[in-house]
Amino acid sequence: MPAVDDIDCPGQVLYGERDDTAEWRPVVERARECGLSVTGVAADHHFISQTERVASPVVSFLSDHLGPARFD
Repeated sequence: MPAVDDIDCPGQVLYGERDDTAEWRPVVERARECGLSVTGVAADHHFISQTERVASPVVSFLSDHLGPARFD
């Protein structure tokens, strides 16, 4: 997972724990080793019917790292 090593900013890996399409395990392992945010969702490759379970950690991550939105 050399590409993960090149990330030089906050990052998040969100993966489907029941995904049998993508090879997510090595990515998740390396992301954890590199200190990236890692969140598993009880979902398959397409995250069908998992909008809230996906949106919540993504919004939280972005809020933590980008700060509040400004509409000036």
